[in-house]
Amino acid sequence: MNLGKTKKTNRHFALKTELFVTTFILMLLFVAGLFTSFMAVYFSSTEEVYRDQVASTSEETINNFEIYIDNVINISNLVEKKVNSISLSSEIKEDKSYLYFDELMDFSNEIRFVSLYKESGELFAKNTYYHSSESLESVLSSKWFKNAKNEPLVNSFSKIEEGNYFTLSKFIKTNEGDNYVLRIQYSFDKVISLIKGSNLGEGGHVLIYDKNYDMVYSSIPKIDEKEISSIKNMVIGQTTFSINDSTFYLYVSTIQNTGWRVAIANNFDAIVNAKESIIIIFSVECVSFIVVFLLLIYLITNQITKPLVALEKEMAKVESFDFKEATKEKIRGTKEVISLNQSYIKMLKRIQELAARLIEEEKEQNKAELLALQNQINPHFLYNTLDSILLLIDKGDNENAGKMIVALSRFFRISISRGKNIIPVTSELDHVNYYLKIQKMRFKDNFAYELNYDKNEIAPYFVMKLILQPIVENAIVHGIGEHPKENAEITIQAKVIDPYLIFKIHDNGYGILPEKQKEILSSFLDKNVHVGVGLSNVYHRIKLFYGPKADIKIESKMDVGTTISILLPLEGVKSDEEK
Repeated sequence: MNLGKTKKTNRHFALKTELFVTTFILMLLFVAGLFTSFMAVYFSSTEEVYRDQVASTSEETINNFEIYIDNVINISNLVEKKVNSISLSSEIKEDKSYLYFDELMDFSNEIRFVSLYKESGELFAKNTYYHSSESLESVLSSKWFKNAKNEPLVNSFSKIEEGNYFTLSKFIKTNEGDNYVLRIQYSFDKVISLIKGSNLGEGGHVLIYDKNYDMVYSSIPKIDEKEISSIKNMVIGQTTFSINDSTFYLYVSTIQNTGWRVAIANNFDAIVNAKESIIIIFSVECVSFIVVFLLLIYLITNQITKPLVALEKEMAKVESFDFKEATKEKIRGTKEVISLNQSYIKMLKRIQELAARLIEEEKEQNKAELLALQNQINPHFLYNTLDSILLLIDKGDNENAGKMIVALSRFFRISISRGKNIIPVTSELDHVNYYLKIQKMRFKDNFAYELNYDKNEIAPYFVMKLILQPIVENAIVHGIGEHPKENAEITIQAKVIDPYLIFKIHDNGYGILPEKQKEILSSFLDKNVHVGVGLSNVYHRIKLFYGPKADIKIESKMDVGTTISILLPLEGVKSDEEK
């Protein structure tokens, strides 16, 4: 064994991932080769493209603006859809609303902040890092807020006085009946990059202005008055004007959905560099091709690996021993996958059979253990009773001897119960009643007893036999003893307190020492601890039969008395079926 070397672990990827990545790399190599070949052919014919570039540049620039604005509006629509798809008030209470706004910030670098205002002007929600210092009056009087409320059906665009920023605002009415104003502030960097990407020639520039001819953006520091006059006279269309011996082609159009107009001035004297534009166009096409191809790769790899993933999920169910659920779903796929699934199902059925056999064996073992515990009931009672009967006969007290024989007969009739271990609750109470009658005659009426229960209440329930008599025997022998105090009494109570059927055996005898109580509780937890038979015997029997919910509780005070409570779960005492 080489201790000086550490074993290198191999990193494994899913089959779907490996297929996807491999095909994607091959596709990228193909697109790169295609792009390179196209550029080589294109550069040889560049001068022919230059002739048409000036006319197409203006339209292309406006189209790029409109695409950008469409994306801006789409983000607004997404926010409105999100607001209507969730309970916004609960999201705010749980401080989760910022998560979605933060995702928008990651989605678009041009967004400076996202905020949502109540109709009253109060800030309601925002992204994490936005801190507003605007007063309520400032918000209510702002242009973006007024425009959104005055035109609730459209997106409103407003220019900020300082810096290259503009604001999109929109009035949102939620499905819950609440009204809000959405505010998203964007940087003009994207617009500027679009303008810089357009070859307008020397001195060429772009102006964006609103319906009042207030300037929203200008790509040049100073605007000539002749150009402004031409824009106002023309409104929309095409014209020419001259500045400093240079002639410009002015193309004026609207930017849809904004209320803004754009004026693009191309220098006729400049040679338009078409190469850059064509590269951009072809790059967009390549990206579109890549996106479509990625979608196709995903669909194909998903079709191949879906049956294997389904089979993997079915196998995972076995970890929770859910054999029935694991064999429900029918796996479809290639011949190899179907064959593997059939073998897997056969294996599961075999495991299921073995598990069922193991459960059955465990039930039989529990039955044997219950029977062994039941057989531990003290037989001395029978011997003592028979001795008492003989003593009464010797004394000539045939009447009491007869009563004791009848009580003993009925006691054992219930004890045997035709071989049944589960008997009605009323029979178990009759059983302990006959036992107490016999013991009272044996002890010469030195104690009294009472059984308290509502027969109609307990009549529907069934219990294991011989769970009360051992505890009552303890109450007589240890609680009252051979020299009972005056007014010695044993009370047995049965009642239903959901979710338990409860028996209480109370005696007003000497009580149980605290040390003795600890020993008894120890015998509950450990079968190897022997502290008499009665309580421990009953405890282990009810635990085996009724499960962990069953319990015995001990309450005792010296020279006051002891109460033993037996708690049996109701779901376990509703049937007389033996487990």
